[in-house]
Amino acid sequence: MAQNYTVQKGDCLASIAAKFKFGDYKIIYNHAQNAALKQKRPKPNLLAAGDVVFIPDTEIREESGATDKKHTFQIITPKVKFRVVVKDDKDAAFSDKKYELEIDGKTLEGNTDGKGLIEQEIPANVTQGKLKVFTEDEKLKVLTWDLELGALDPSETDEGSKGRLKNLNFYFGEVNSTVDDKTKESVKTFQKKKAITDNGELTDETRNKLRDSHDVKS
Repeated sequence: MAQNYTVQKGDCLASIAAKFKFGDYKIIYNHAQNAALKQKRPKPNLLAAGDVVFIPDTEIREESGATDKKHTFQIITPKVKFRVVVKDDKDAAFSDKKYELEIDGKTLEGNTDGKGLIEQEIPANVTQGKLKVFTEDEKLKVLTWDLELGALDPSETDEGSKGRLKNLNFYFGEVNSTVDDKTKESVKTFQKKKAITDNGELTDETRNKLRDSHDVKS
């Protein structure tokens, strides 16, 4: 049944599509009744809690087959790409380092590329995970992060900007929509590093710089 769905924390278009049994999130995202959402959120997997998504009716697909034979149908589980760049506190990439990504009860292994990029295909509805990077540094050794997949809000929201500041090691408090003095000091430090107006305000220029510095390019 067609309906409006209010986005919850941790949702993305891919996980919403999986929730409503759509094999491709684009069927939802490209629907005419989601035109305003598409304009507001040009990156479909970066939604904010409270956004409203129109869920169209699913189409029934019919397959013909002989009644006296066995038929096998494969259900395709929607997947998304997990992409992250890992760097040290001096902004140098951990290049060609072994990593382990624990997702959905499975451990995916590999090595970062020359820019510290990790890329893996994961189920769309997974919200938690753990990442380990083996640095070969006697002081650091193994770096571990607990992951909240899909929890990052768009950069144009205050919560999304604070989340990026935290991931970039400029902010160490709670990620919420409150822009307090601690947030402003973090913003000012970031602005100074990026050589933009350092007034501590989340201006459009600052949000754009945060997005460019944080979000992995496709």
